[in-house]
Formats: sequence, structure tokens, C-alpha cells
Amino acid sequence: MITADYYIDQVQNSKKLMIKMLVTNEVAAKTMNEFIDHQTEYTKNFVSSANKMVSELTTEFIKNSQEVAKFDYSKFADTISKSFHSFPIKKG
Repeated sequence: MITADYYIDQVQNSKKLMIKMLVTNEVAAKTMNEFIDHQTEYTKNFVSSANKMVSELTTEFIKNSQEVAKFDYSKFADTISKSFHSFPIKKG
């Protein structure tokens, strides 16, 4: 299965390949590659956290939706209807 990590690695590896092809100074290349490694770690952690958040919020939404579905709307409507009919109407 292709995940977000696959695409992150593709982009970051492309950056490293460009550095390998274009940067001749070894110190600069090493520093740039370390920066890319930190970017990769940060991005993967961010995606993981976002996926966890969405998963947990979806689970809570489903639980709350199931609770709402248990509510007896016809009984509620009858109660409201009776409440409105019990108000005295002044004529005149």
C-alpha cells in the first residue's frame, strides 16, 4: 500500500539527488542533506499526528452520531406540540 511516507521519501530523495549532482562542496552537501533528513522526520511526524487526529475525531463523530440516532424525535415533537397547545389564547 502506498502511504504518505512513500511520497515524502520520493520528494526528499529527489532533493538529495539534486544535491549529489549539483553541490561539489562536501561540507555544504553534508549540511544540506542533514537539513533534508530533519525535514523528512518533521514531515513524517506531522502526517502521523494529523492522521491520528483525524482518526480519533472520526471515531468520536461516529459515536456521537449513534447517540443522536437513539433520540426519540417523535416523543420530542409530541412534547413540543402539547406545550404549544397548552398556552391560553386570548381572543378579542
